[in-house]
Amino acid sequence: MKIALLHPPHPAIGSRVPREHLSPFEPPFGLFCLGGPLMEVSHDVQLVNADIGPMNVNEMIAALWECAPEAILIGHSGSTSVHPVVARLLSALRASFPVGTGRHG
Repeated sequence: MKIALLHPPHPAIGSRVPREHLSPFEPPFGLFCLGGPLMEVSHDVQLVNADIGPMNVNEMIAALWECAPEAILIGHSGSTSVHPVVARLLSALRASFPVGTGRHG
């Protein structure tokens, strides 16, 4: 199965690690913890790190289309500041990827 792991952009400055501490950005370790085992059982996994840039909703949709995923997992590790971004993204995903279901919580 082709699976895209999406790390959405964090709008709050406190959610980002200064570039001098990690180069160039802090990787989404939670998504890595999901991606590794999925790859071990032969899934085709791609990471879209929208925090780099950061990407807007249209750029995230375009990046996901490039992956052509059968499943999209969005991970943001409980950051309240990213919730509005994910809510907008989910609306756009429903319009762009009409098959499938989504849950956010």
